Amino acid sequence: MNTLDELRNLHLKFSSKYKGNTGSKKSEQMCCMWSTSNPPDDIYNTDQMYSIQETFNIQISEDDALDIYDMDVVDAAIKLDKLIVEQSVKTS
Repeated sequence: MNTLDELRNLHLKFSSKYKGNTGSKKSEQMCCMWSTSNPPDDIYNTDQMYSIQETFNIQISEDDALDIYDMDVVDAAIKLDKLIVEQSVKTS
């Protein structure tokens, strides 16, 4: 499974918990993984970010977490691919 597919699975898992996030059309905005009616004060220290980090075996900075939160799934997958490559180069 590729990054986009894995991220879509995570997105579906978390966004389905928040009925108000779906509306008439399923959104692929990453922010929908969290409650949009009562968003968290801290995006970084959440189960959603922990799951992303664990799934892709990477570390995400607080700034990157905020960037990902503001992206759609496709753009977030591209960003995650870059982080995966950067972090694999550092550990080689």
